[in-house]
Amino acid sequence: MTQTDIARRLNITQQTYSSYKTGKRQMNLETLCMLADIYEVSADFLLSRQTAVPSFLSEEERLIVAQYRALEEHAKAAIKNSLTFEYSRAPKAEATKKY
Repeated sequence: MTQTDIARRLNITQQTYSSYKTGKRQMNLETLCMLADIYEVSADFLLSRQTAVPSFLSEEERLIVAQYRALEEHAKAAIKNSLTFEYSRAPKAEATKKY
C-alpha cells in the first residue's frame, strides 16, 4: 500500500502520514491503533517494542523472514540483490502490484 492509501484509510492527508513516518509529528493513540489494525500487527510492533512477524504473512513468508533475520549482513545483501533482480524481471502487472 502507498502512503496515500494508508492516509485515506486513516482519514488523514498523505502529508500528515508522511510526517508521522519521518518523526516530524506524533500520532495519537487512536491513529496508532487504526494503523495497527490496517497492518494486522500490534501497536507494540509498530513502536518497535516487539519483533514478531506480522500476522498477515503466510507460514511460508514467516519462515522466509525468520531465515533472513538469522543471516549475516553479507548474506542479507546477496538476498536483496537477487530479489531486486528477480523483481525487475517480473511481468509488469506483478511488478507494480502494491502490498
